[in-house]
Amino acid sequence: MTSLSPGPVGVGAGVPLAAVSGPTQHMAAAANPSLHSTAVDNTKIRTVLLGSGMLLSFTDNDVPDPTAVSFAHDIDRLAAMWDDGSSRWRGDSVLMIKGHAIALKHWPTVYKYGKPGQWKGTKNKWAEWRYVVERFCQGTAEEFWAEFTVPDGKRMAFTNIVATLREARLRRDAEISAQASQAGSVQYTYRKGSRTHTMQRPHAIAKRFLNKHTG
Repeated sequence: MTSLSPGPVGVGAGVPLAAVSGPTQHMAAAANPSLHSTAVDNTKIRTVLLGSGMLLSFTDNDVPDPTAVSFAHDIDRLAAMWDDGSSRWRGDSVLMIKGHAIALKHWPTVYKYGKPGQWKGTKNKWAEWRYVVERFCQGTAEEFWAEFTVPDGKRMAFTNIVATLREARLRRDAEISAQASQAGSVQYTYRKGSRTHTMQRPHAIAKRFLNKHTG
């Protein structure tokens, strides 16, 4: 009697389609279409609102790893890629999802809750970009470089610009935090789990104070 040989490993045996690769994967999908549906259902769909007004849906599989890019010698390019709702936006970015250029300001939305480790290795660099681009976009490029050019006429290095802006922000936060304390007996608090805590960090207090008084 001729014995029947078992089918490809995982097909019809409860093994997710994602665990089967190569030609076997296509055989599995054809033999049992529900396997493909299950794989898709187990992938969380997230969204990002683009400057055009389009709500782009994507999964982690659509997102490439953060690219190793530097704007140290091209702050104009950084500003052009930062905000897709800005007049500086040129429709170009180092991050593409489903054929759409994704502005750098959206990186926390894209990477923070994505693949493990992606945002952890990127957030410090992204924060430095934000320090610089926010100051750069407050005026003209000429005004920016007038502030960040040393006496011998050379432009400051990117890392020195970041350090200068960070120090300025620390001073500002300390001043606003002190102003908030003098404004009255109101304490700024936040909730963590079921408990309420009093804010201690000047940056957090300054951010809450500014949001309250500037709308």
